[in-house]
Amino acid sequence: MKLRTRERSRTNTSTSSLNSQAIATRYLNDTFADQTRFGQRIVHGALVSGLISAALAALPGMTVFLPQDLEFRRPIEIGDTVAATCKVVEAIEADRYCLTVRVRDSDDEVAIYGTATVLIDELPGV
Repeated sequence: MKLRTRERSRTNTSTSSLNSQAIATRYLNDTFADQTRFGQRIVHGALVSGLISAALAALPGMTVFLPQDLEFRRPIEIGDTVAATCKVVEAIEADRYCLTVRVRDSDDEVAIYGTATVLIDELPGV
C-alpha cells in the first residue's frame, strides 16, 4: 500500500458554522463575539478539525482514527479557507500508522497541529 501526504481544503462560511450542532453564542452573535478575546465571530474548532478526516479519507484504503492529539493554536475566521494535511511519519504495525496532522489558514499559518494514530485496512472488493 503506497502511503503519501494527503490534503483537503474548505472555505468556512457563516452558513457552515450555522450548520453545526455545536452552536454557542460566540459563534453566532456578532455583538457578543466582538467582546471576546477574538474580537469577532470564529469558526468552531470541531468544524475546522473535521477537515482532517477528509484528508485521511484520501489515503488509500479504509482509515479508522485511533488516538488523536490536537493543539488549537489560532482561531479560524469566517470566510477563511483552511487546508488540512495528514502525513504518515511512522509505520507502527502492518496496518497502523502514526501521522502528523496540520490545519493551515489562508495565510499559511498553522491553526491546528497534532498527531494521530490510524488503522488502515484494504478496501473490500465490491
